[in-house]
Amino acid sequence: MQCGGTPIAAGAPISLVQCSSEVGPRPGPSWDFLPLAPAAATGVFSLRAQPALCIAAVPSGSAWPVILAPCNSSDINQQWSLNYSTPYSTSISNVPSGRCLDVFNADPEVGAAIDAWPCHGQQFMYDYLPGEIVDINDVVCLGIC
Repeated sequence: MQCGGTPIAAGAPISLVQCSSEVGPRPGPSWDFLPLAPAAATGVFSLRAQPALCIAAVPSGSAWPVILAPCNSSDINQQWSLNYSTPYSTSISNVPSGRCLDVFNADPEVGAAIDAWPCHGQQFMYDYLPGEIVDINDVVCLGIC
């Protein structure tokens, strides 16, 4: 989903947007889970936003911004898995870093940037509606703002 004028292109940052289920359809990416097995471990997938763009965690010091990048199944920064801790506390983690999609030191509200942070105490807990990755606590979704 898209909430502002940021183009849906490689390098666009992933942030929180209003869910289409709340405000109706809007232009922008809808998310597909693409299994990467057998090339990667079972349960590893990429998150595709458009036919050629996927979510990638990019190491940059202590923060790991999450952006759109050209889909590349061998790019380890685009390999994700689900962490099931309880039925309503599932997170999405970057496989090589072990970091989870999250907002850090910010409220999970529209416009908040998504980064890959250590997977303890995260604020963004995942659920999936067709085409949307939803924060179960705040009814906001992953998108581009």
